[in-house]
Amino acid sequence: MGSCAERFASLVEPCKAQAAAAGVRLLVEPAMGFNADIHIAHTFDDTVKLAKLAGIGTCIDLQQVWFESDLRSASPAPCRTAG
Repeated sequence: MGSCAERFASLVEPCKAQAAAAGVRLLVEPAMGFNADIHIAHTFDDTVKLAKLAGIGTCIDLQQVWFESDLRSASPAPCRTAG
């Protein structure tokens, strides 16, 4: 993810205060791999890392991650920031 994730985080930064003032939580969710041209988080792990880097929550969309073989072993920590 690297520089794309950092760019995402910098673009989201100005939105965080406005969202908080409006009582809205900003979340990022994974997208299917066929959306590679419009999204950078395609796995549960990538989504959690991206959300953590950007300081926002995660939207755990099971339709996008149900096929991941290690989903059961994923840390429950992201659930605390899920929206």
